Amino acid sequence: MSRLTLCVIARDEMEMLPDCLASAAGVVDEIVVVDAGSSDRTAEIARAAGAIVVPHVWSDDFAAARNAALPHVTGDWILVLDADERLAPGGDRAVRAAIAVGGFDLGLLPVHNASSLEASVLEVVAGRARRGEPTLLGRLLRRTPDLQWHGVIHESTGSWPSDGPRRDRAVAANIIHYGYTPARIVQRAKRSRNLALLRRRCAQDPSDHASFTYLARALLAQDRPKDAHKAAQVAWTLLEARVAQGIDPDAPVLPTAAITTVTLFADLEIQDGQLSEARAILEGAVEWAGFHPNFGLLIGVSHEKEHDRHAGEEREKHLMRAAASYQRCIDAAGTVYAEEVSAGATSWYAGTRLAAVLLFQGEVRAALIAFEKARLMLPPGTNAQDSDLAGRALVEITLGTIEAFIRLDQWREVLPALEPLLEAQVPDAWVLAAMACKAGGQRADAEALIRPAATAAREDFVSPHRHALAAELLRA
Repeated sequence: MSRLTLCVIARDEMEMLPDCLASAAGVVDEIVVVDAGSSDRTAEIARAAGAIVVPHVWSDDFAAARNAALPHVTGDWILVLDADERLAPGGDRAVRAAIAVGGFDLGLLPVHNASSLEASVLEVVAGRARRGEPTLLGRLLRRTPDLQWHGVIHESTGSWPSDGPRRDRAVAANIIHYGYTPARIVQRAKRSRNLALLRRRCAQDPSDHASFTYLARALLAQDRPKDAHKAAQVAWTLLEARVAQGIDPDAPVLPTAAITTVTLFADLEIQDGQLSEARAILEGAVEWAGFHPNFGLLIGVSHEKEHDRHAGEEREKHLMRAAASYQRCIDAAGTVYAEEVSAGATSWYAGTRLAAVLLFQGEVRAALIAFEKARLMLPPGTNAQDSDLAGRALVEITLGTIEAFIRLDQWREVLPALEPLLEAQVPDAWVLAAMACKAGGQRADAEALIRPAATAAREDFVSPHRHALAAELLRA
């Protein structure tokens, strides 16, 4: 029987490490913990769990820490976990079954980001306490003499193995990651640390598109969109050059972070108003990388925004293409991809956008059903006061539902739902309240409501179409 070694990097992880090691204790034959200079009881806890503890002087280099474990590994296979991760129940059987069959070099395991430190493993796997969708990451590796990690952060095995194309296989062993909970990010000061390491990685390898992609994401997390756009432009230029050289369609592995590079740059291009340029990038990426929900979502967004620039048949064409693209994303729900799926890309966000497009098309009853489906797919605990994407989606769902009821001449039913939005000074709510008053024959009230909405800036509206609707109502 093949032997399996668990490898973990830990530094001051006495609180998280015990559960990590316990989650894999039943499947691994050996544990190697690289202690990167802990000042707490991390090393003591690891030894008590039967681990080989490898002291390592931390040098702001994650690859160096991963590689420090390799001389101490005797297993045929390596399972990689971080101290703030857990192997979910049932993962032991899936890992052992995959090893028994063999025939691959890298096992891709679904990694689920927990939404809070208190969330249970089962809640996270079920999606009730998960941030975003699970992502397939290479965590089960066949040990070979040339196995090495590269990169000071977001480390990877590069072109390993050197004796031929790498063979990847998805392994249904769920990993729960508690490292991206808000409390954990603050506690470990991850954002500032990561930014410094990413700048260093870009300087070390200025030809690596993945380095600049990760840098762009880190800059966005620090609310620096212009700097992020510049880094994403560099990343895309480097990846585009590699694609131009030709990607072997028979090769099982895309360039590292290729999906993320395309997603990030195309998204920033759309935000900059470069809609057709972004679509060309995305549609080209579908040809060489295959469909990914991130691509479908952004293609839909670009068409949805484009429709506002046209009239007649051209407008309808863009709306139809947006709706088809959003529906394709929703149809992909449940599929786990090898790179991160954007938040809500196969569920609530794509659903909200589809409902909005149906409303634009005049398919009011279909839009009403779609808005309700999107609401039911929102993460548990989503609040309209939240500033994140899910919170904003809930506001749009509420406004879209109200508009649909008004258009169906059921305006009396939605007036109570409008009151908190009017109190919050949401311009869309003024427009909808004016529509309800007009439908009820209260023209003076409608005019009083529509005037402040008509003078509000277009960017203040949750849905820009209501800015045009306000001007139209005022003229009427």
